Amino acid sequence: MKKMMKKLLATGLTVTMMAAMAGCGGNTQTASTEKSKTESTKEGSGELTPVTVYAINDPQMSAAYYVALDQGYFEEEGLDVTTEVVASGPDLASYVANGSNVIAMGTMYNLYGWLENNVPMKAVVPVCNIGGTQSCAIREGLEITEDNVSELEGLTVGMVPGTEAYLAIEKLYEEYGLNKDSLTFVNLSASEQVAALTSGQIDIMVCWEPFVTNAVLQGAHYLCSGTKNYVADPENGKDVNYCQIYTSLEASEDVIENNPEILEKMIVALNKGTDFINDNRTEAISILAPIYEMDEDLLEIIMSENDYTTVVDDNFIEACQSVAEFAVEEEVTTTVFTAEDYADWSILESVLPEKVTAK
Repeated sequence: MKKMMKKLLATGLTVTMMAAMAGCGGNTQTASTEKSKTESTKEGSGELTPVTVYAINDPQMSAAYYVALDQGYFEEEGLDVTTEVVASGPDLASYVANGSNVIAMGTMYNLYGWLENNVPMKAVVPVCNIGGTQSCAIREGLEITEDNVSELEGLTVGMVPGTEAYLAIEKLYEEYGLNKDSLTFVNLSASEQVAALTSGQIDIMVCWEPFVTNAVLQGAHYLCSGTKNYVADPENGKDVNYCQIYTSLEASEDVIENNPEILEKMIVALNKGTDFINDNRTEAISILAPIYEMDEDLLEIIMSENDYTTVVDDNFIEACQSVAEFAVEEEVTTTVFTAEDYADWSILESVLPEKVTAK
């Protein structure tokens, strides 16, 4: 990552971001309120089945989805997909609230909140492990290493309340025996955090990409992410497992029960999109950069920290359990939801059985 950062800085890159680049919260963007369509065409008609998917323009949420659209994978499976762009994960709530006839791309954390409010939605296939892009940066002038790590206490932190990125800094403070209760938290949106960190109004931002890298390009330093500890290794980051957070394709239970064939086709197309990203990263970045209105070098940095996968393994289950416990800690939910509550893997198992390996 440091090598790519030097390249970006050398070219004088001005980071361009959509207001919608808010994987786990943040800014507002207009989106249509048209209800999801999942009416199947008559068998044998040769027509494509119309489907509307609520998606967020964010490489953590929708990269495989947009690649599948670009490559015609949904059409290959007989689907005519319409995208309803939603500003952020929390904004999805109003679109799924009726719990009927809905297909959406969201985080497991969002899903737990919906379940808490009795919205009958379930994950049907993972799409990305985004732990590496849930990050923290520290302002310019604060050079923290393991030799002076105690100076992390008593600082001011900007954060969207309840963001999953907090898991990363929480684990960092636990690792070094620091008192996280010494921190002063300020409620700031993602873009506000960048401005406040750059101006010195806050000391740390707890956020997601591309906002953290945007702050680093303006002089801040990486502190940690779900997968890196920059206190231990300021240059490259020491590999850690502070948090793993998944995004997934989620559907209301009536779609799962009444239109499983649509979800079968969606899953196959998304899996093709995922394989394309992993096998043809440069071309995938070229496809996605205009959609996300991002420089390709910056998008390469962000996507390199994500793990694009459709596999349900023990790691996925453990990660979801950890986030479910965090949701209770943050009072987003009153119940630690389990796989039986939040997922239905039966359709994934029917079309790609090798993807489900969890015990």
